[in-house]
Amino acid sequence: MILHLPPPVHGASAVGETIRTSTRLAERFEMRFINLSTSSGGDEIGKWSVRKLFRLVQIRREVRCALKEFRPDKVYCTPSAAFPGLLKDSVVLSPVRRRHIPLVAHFHNRGIPSRSGWKDFFYRRLFSGTQVILLSERLLPEFSRFARSVRFCPNGIDALPAAALSDREVPVLLFLSNLIVSKGVLVLLDACRILKEAGASFRCVFAGSASYDLSVEAFAEEVTRRGLQDVVEYVGPRYGVEKERLFAESDVFVFPTRYPNESFPLVILEAMSCGLPVVSTDAGAIEDMVLDGVTGFVCHDSRPEGLADCLARLLDDPDLRRRMGSEGRRHYSLHFTRDAFENRLSAILDE
Repeated sequence: MILHLPPPVHGASAVGETIRTSTRLAERFEMRFINLSTSSGGDEIGKWSVRKLFRLVQIRREVRCALKEFRPDKVYCTPSAAFPGLLKDSVVLSPVRRRHIPLVAHFHNRGIPSRSGWKDFFYRRLFSGTQVILLSERLLPEFSRFARSVRFCPNGIDALPAAALSDREVPVLLFLSNLIVSKGVLVLLDACRILKEAGASFRCVFAGSASYDLSVEAFAEEVTRRGLQDVVEYVGPRYGVEKERLFAESDVFVFPTRYPNESFPLVILEAMSCGLPVVSTDAGAIEDMVLDGVTGFVCHDSRPEGLADCLARLLDDPDLRRRMGSEGRRHYSLHFTRDAFENRLSAILDE
């Protein structure tokens, strides 16, 4: 199992930790784990450094030793679909290729360009003879040029404690992700400005680490520029019990992402599992999770006005918040639990 493990904490590493600690998979397979992560923090993702280059060499050495000592029947990996991550992962997986060991590639992101030119060589090499796992059929069109054998395995997580949705006078909106502009940070701030100017009563909490394109200081400047200091609060990264408390004290989860490689964000499953209505976008496979008008609202454009309209409907109607939150928790329980994920993955690896 060559896969991402925390830190840093992101979708692929969280799923990697689920696999590493799975008793069901451990009962079925004898596994050895190699950490594919080269970043130690969220602000390093997408950046190259000498330290990361040395880490890459170390990972490749670990793979070669494991192939020689462990002699696996198959290799499971979670490579990147986008350059330059795919190039890095191809280096790591080259010893597997040379030994002709069956390879299972489980993709947690998108990013294959529609016309990749000279990069096609690396895509064809990675996908040749590879069994592919995708998170949703919605993601298949991007991979269909190269992938020939595909199975589908949506993510699953342990449920968070149920949120105590109330009729509080000042409902709380929650955004939880790294402060990446394409995750919708600035669009949400613009929507908050529209809601405030319309006289809406609310508070919006942002939680997550600074990123490569938006520092904490830059975020604070954006808040001040829009005059939102009285309704927007940044609380930094939250994990474990602190994250659970954050969900429990919120009324609506907002994730207006347009991240280019977005596929199946776990944070939406976390919000659904604790009974929060979700307002998000149609990026990646989010529409598999958020059922528009049932468990929340799906925004089909990037305008803050549309996001503000969806949020206003929930801010004005506590009963709608409770009803959508309850439907979201039910949808999660039917499709996206940790048990469901482990059963699906085990069956695919058996096949």
